[in-house]
Amino acid sequence: MARFVLDSNLIARALISPNRLAAEILFPVLTEDHLLCSSNFMLAELDRILRYPRLRKVHGLTDEQILEFVASIQLSSFVVDVDFTTVRRISRDINDDPIIETAIQATIQFAAKLALSRWQAIASCRQLRKTSCR
Repeated sequence: MARFVLDSNLIARALISPNRLAAEILFPVLTEDHLLCSSNFMLAELDRILRYPRLRKVHGLTDEQILEFVASIQLSSFVVDVDFTTVRRISRDINDDPIIETAIQATIQFAAKLALSRWQAIASCRQLRKTSCR
């Protein structure tokens, strides 16, 4: 199972333009044997983005529909807790750091959840090494 962290803007674009590239990336991740990884930070960012007046003109969703869409992404995701105030400075763009931290935390927490027994832990580490290099 491949794990993906998709930027909130990409998810918003997929909603707005379901026949464009962003949707071609998002929908297979949600429907095939993949795992979308997200964070509380990214879900809040998605909610905020979808409420921008210029985007509301395009998608036409109500507040309730925006909440439902974000909730559906949350339910379809492996969600980790990322504290924006303590995120490590990793990239040149500080706005990308919570996304990178989400990927790091999702990998760590996902591996930890799989490690129910010693043998599962070994299998998780092997899988982690394979997927983290992709």
